[in-house]
Amino acid sequence: AYPTRHEKDGDPGWVPRLIHEAEDSVTLGFTVTGIGPDKEHPYTLKMTCTARAGHFEDMRNVCVEGGLPGDEIKLGIVISKIPVEDFFIDKESGVMGLWGFQDPLMGWIGMGVMFPAERYLGQDDNANEYCALLRLHQGEWLRFYAQGDWLRGHRFLPGGGAKDWQNTLLKEISAGKLR
Repeated sequence: AYPTRHEKDGDPGWVPRLIHEAEDSVTLGFTVTGIGPDKEHPYTLKMTCTARAGHFEDMRNVCVEGGLPGDEIKLGIVISKIPVEDFFIDKESGVMGLWGFQDPLMGWIGMGVMFPAERYLGQDDNANEYCALLRLHQGEWLRFYAQGDWLRGHRFLPGGGAKDWQNTLLKEISAGKLR
């Protein structure tokens, strides 16, 4: 696993750009170069994130290029851990998320990702993050979705637990709703 964060000199370089902006959607693109320890054959990650009117989830497309022919590529999709949380993963449906709070003043929040279940390889969690590993082939685009919720953002409160949040995410991906 090679992180794509840029926190210090020598870390992968990020180039953001606006790809599309309309009244009902906006798409941002990111190219991250210099990923991995092999400086002669580094990886390049390309990613787009699209927010669409009427959708609670945002659509993300990811592609990894470079490296050596035949390299096994695993994409890690992460959710940051928070102090008080209930974590869940449904490997068969392709849903990972948590419900909890980081700061009592903020209140209860939900974070989740929805991904192609057939690409799921396992978890590579660490002390700060949950990480679902997905199979990815060089030069191939993979689509997944991210969604968040804030309990205080609702006029009429839904159920306030992890199971309710998990069911919300499962409904989003059921019957091919996400495209």
